[in-house]
Amino acid sequence: MFVPNKTISLSESVLSTAAKLLPKLRADEDIYILYQENNKLFDDLSQYMDTLVLLYILEKIEVDFKKGVLQLA
Repeated sequence: MFVPNKTISLSESVLSTAAKLLPKLRADEDIYILYQENNKLFDDLSQYMDTLVLLYILEKIEVDFKKGVLQLA
């Protein structure tokens, strides 16, 4: 995960993209559709996944693996 440090600025970090993505989340959001609608926020798919992991760790989202959707915590 890329967190801000001496070589990575806040704007390039996963923390920044998580802050930008959080207001765009809706209840029962499909993970793939969320990426399609917001792919301009991310450099690649791994940054998107890191952002979702961070939001999950911070207990901002929950994941329903059976439905493949994100739920707001």
